[in-house]
Amino acid sequence: MKASDTTAYLIEILLSYRFLFGQEKTSRQVFRNRLRRDVLEGGVYEMIDPLLDSLCGRKVIDSPFLTERETYRLHRDFPFLRSRIVTLKRELALRKPRSWKDLWRDKRDTSNWYTFWAVIFIGGASLVLGAVQTAIAVAQFAMAERGNS
Repeated sequence: MKASDTTAYLIEILLSYRFLFGQEKTSRQVFRNRLRRDVLEGGVYEMIDPLLDSLCGRKVIDSPFLTERETYRLHRDFPFLRSRIVTLKRELALRKPRSWKDLWRDKRDTSNWYTFWAVIFIGGASLVLGAVQTAIAVAQFAMAERGNS
């Protein structure tokens, strides 16, 4: 590996940290909360890497060598790490929510998310209306029996 390849590789690693942990608001919040928890539990504030903090914990970074984009092209932006990023993407795409909490937070496929909650709402409303209808029918039957006696 030449010196320029090494530099490009290191820049790509920094960009991958930014891409994975720093470009979205929720990712930055998770990073900061985790960092805050580690500092409170361990009291190791001196060991916090300021570069990692700026890459993963801030909305805007001021770095002349990192080009942040809305969308990335693997061949252009991640020539060294592209196979690992593809593997990570594949694993995340195959992961399915396993609990109600996971399902509530999983917004990868919005049509599935809306469909699930529409079925829950409409199904719940149908059950409630069916129970009310049954209660009214029982009350009517009871009143009819009283009237016949």
